[in-house]
Amino acid sequence: MNWKFELESAPFDLRDFMKDTLRMMGMRTQTKGLELAYRVAADVPDRLVGDPGRLRQILLNLIENAVKFTEEGEVVVNVATRQSSGSQADLRFSVEDTGIGIPREKQKDVFSAFKQVDAKTTNQYGGTGLGLAVSSQLVRLMGGELTVSSEPGQGSRFEFEAAFKRLKEEPLRPDEAGGDDLQGIRILVVDDNATTRRLTKEMLDSWRIKTQFASNAEEARQILSGDGHVDLVLIDSDMPGSDGFSLARWIRDQQIKDLRVVMMLTFPHLKRKAEFGELGVKGSIIKPLNSPELHNLLLVAFDKKKIDTKKTRPQKGPDAKSKAAGRSLKILVAEDTPFNQTFILRLLEKNGFHPILVENGRQALEAFNPDTFDVILMDVQMPEMDGFEATRQIRKREAGSGTHRHMPIIAMTAYATEGDRERCLEAGMDDYVSKPISASKLFKAIEALVPPAAEEEASKSAGTPAAGKKSVSLNADGLIRSFENDQELFQELVEIFLNDSPQMLNILRDSLKSTDAKTFKRTAHSLKGMLRNFQAESAAETAFELEQIGEQGKLDGADQIVDSLAAQLDDVARNLKEVVKKISGSG
Repeated sequence: MNWKFELESAPFDLRDFMKDTLRMMGMRTQTKGLELAYRVAADVPDRLVGDPGRLRQILLNLIENAVKFTEEGEVVVNVATRQSSGSQADLRFSVEDTGIGIPREKQKDVFSAFKQVDAKTTNQYGGTGLGLAVSSQLVRLMGGELTVSSEPGQGSRFEFEAAFKRLKEEPLRPDEAGGDDLQGIRILVVDDNATTRRLTKEMLDSWRIKTQFASNAEEARQILSGDGHVDLVLIDSDMPGSDGFSLARWIRDQQIKDLRVVMMLTFPHLKRKAEFGELGVKGSIIKPLNSPELHNLLLVAFDKKKIDTKKTRPQKGPDAKSKAAGRSLKILVAEDTPFNQTFILRLLEKNGFHPILVENGRQALEAFNPDTFDVILMDVQMPEMDGFEATRQIRKREAGSGTHRHMPIIAMTAYATEGDRERCLEAGMDDYVSKPISASKLFKAIEALVPPAAEEEASKSAGTPAAGKKSVSLNADGLIRSFENDQELFQELVEIFLNDSPQMLNILRDSLKSTDAKTFKRTAHSLKGMLRNFQAESAAETAFELEQIGEQGKLDGADQIVDSLAAQLDDVARNLKEVVKKISGSG
């Protein structure tokens, strides 16, 4: 099977790109009990020109594949320089896991669409092999080849090379360069994963920090009980036996003078941040680790720097202003569609919020803690547990806690009828916003449910912009306004749409052939949401018609409607490319 792909050319910062890409997979790996780590070699140039959307698609496909076939251990991503000159960089990317491995005679099949190693593997792990087939073709467009080396029971290593143009490097910020501000301090790192210990050592050595390591809490207690002096303990929250919180409690009870404690948090332990005050933990960083955030955490722990709120992109244009935007609220986002995940997370982050992503209602329940989050954005339709049931369970927990704490929950729904609104409220949700998400309406809902403090209110500009009229056609001005005038975000989401929609159309057709109504319905639902974000209402209505057909389970005759949607998707893609071209020319 061949797909028609085109590469874009845009500037991007590789290390920020890797941090954001790997963070997207953090929840999935860590809730499965796997370690996710990455390393960008020091000699790899940072400012590049290429297609970050396609590169992200390749890496996410490879990481997702690694996670699927790995039951315990780790997934490690490495970026190294193969060759570099003043104007070009040839980079080598690898994704290595400790999973089930692939027999040598079967490795040629892994890049074939819809073909996995064997039927048993397909039944046990699911999937079609589509991601690897797409990734292989994208890598070829980038001038490389995707290869695999593996042995059964020994894990797998997928590797590829890609060529990029180089931009002039900018001077590093202090939090990136390290400098001498931490030189000579003594740190004990406690982590059960050898790869994470090795990568952490590289970071700390570059800052001339004296480092010791322990692979578990018992080793750490022996070191801290000895004669050597330690200034700070960096603890992994999730270790077998005695976890990081138990070790932090023991350290507190020892009352060791001038010893600071910070923590490396995995997503399942985010809910326990409320314990930091009692345990004396001075701060935390979310895994997988990256150098600037770790350096900043250490500066904060040693009182060399105040806690920074997340750096956000500059807001562009008057429509981006809001009383809610810019507030450092912690928001739990429950959303299962990758397109919507990207849109919502970027929208929240660029406006100063701190979102944490989960992919279904069950994960939302696991992450829920009233002391960790200020508000929850809850998608209504999700696999495993939908938003209605997750909300009911949260309300039951609140009722049984005896604290009378009420977590604000805002439903995100593709429906806008009065009946569906009532259903949201009956489930215990406080408000709802319809998809496609309007930033101004979302911020207004957050502001109403989580009012700012009086002093915060006084420091912010008054007034929330009225929502503009919904554009019924794909015109540049209307679309960019609907994306909060953020051209970069708009172009990134167009790239995702152009990447994903042909694959989703293929999935529709294949599920039609196999009479898989469930997959058919969910794929049509995801396409509908993507199209509505781009105000392509006619195509969205066709996708909605297919979604209803999938709901009813009667797929006979749907092939003509799928063909109609295919033609509409081509029109939408062509129009979106024109809009991108227009704003790029004007910007």
